[in-house]
Amino acid sequence: MKEIIIVLSLFFLPFAFVYPQTEVFTVKTEIESDCESNLVNILKVHDFMIKFDAVRSLYKELDIKDSIIRNKEGLLWGFKKYWDDYSMAIKGVSMVFENEKDSIFEASKIPISSENSKEYEPTVNFSEDQMNSFIKQIGCTPDKAFEEYRDYTRNIKLEKEAYLNCIDAELAKGDLSEYAKKQMNYMYHSSTKPMLAPFYSLTQLDFLKIFKEFVININNEVLPSAVTAWVYLNCDCHIPFSVNIHEFVED
Repeated sequence: MKEIIIVLSLFFLPFAFVYPQTEVFTVKTEIESDCESNLVNILKVHDFMIKFDAVRSLYKELDIKDSIIRNKEGLLWGFKKYWDDYSMAIKGVSMVFENEKDSIFEASKIPISSENSKEYEPTVNFSEDQMNSFIKQIGCTPDKAFEEYRDYTRNIKLEKEAYLNCIDAELAKGDLSEYAKKQMNYMYHSSTKPMLAPFYSLTQLDFLKIFKEFVININNEVLPSAVTAWVYLNCDCHIPFSVNIHEFVED
């Protein structure tokens, strides 16, 4: 009888170890999956920031007040490329145009950058009706773009502990993190304007670090200016003043 008990014990012994290990692995996988989703959500904040920057820049470029374009002398009236840049930044793809003759506004394959191709494709000057139609298709104002940006960030902060844990886990990987290998432009810079400051490029891991410090730790509603972010990344310190972009919604 003892021999039978010993044999059965030896038979079931491996299962006593396999089950808890499987359970731990499952829990770990779920946590990693949740963190991956959380980090993707944080990176989407950048999309909202770029959209806000682009809409604000476009409204300022055309001096739009009460849905009326007041500046009719700018480069936007004659060059396809500038519209492509704004279109990609605001909607992610080219704006859809009803008339076949407007097919020149197909999505540009050149990444958004102040140093895009030096070849600018000229077009016939647009009429005021055409320009008003393009603005209408955007369907967004600086105020609306900022509200979307701010509200999305607020929703993340409702679960800030979970997001903070995920950010810390990723930052701990350092250069081994997949996000350390992916570059991104921190800000949108209209190519219709001369370059007045460096066009800040950083890694997605840097972006997570900035988000942790300024949105979660300091509890800002939106991300800091490019200068503030650059100083923080390069000296792990804060400049005495911080110009937050939401202060210029009405510009």
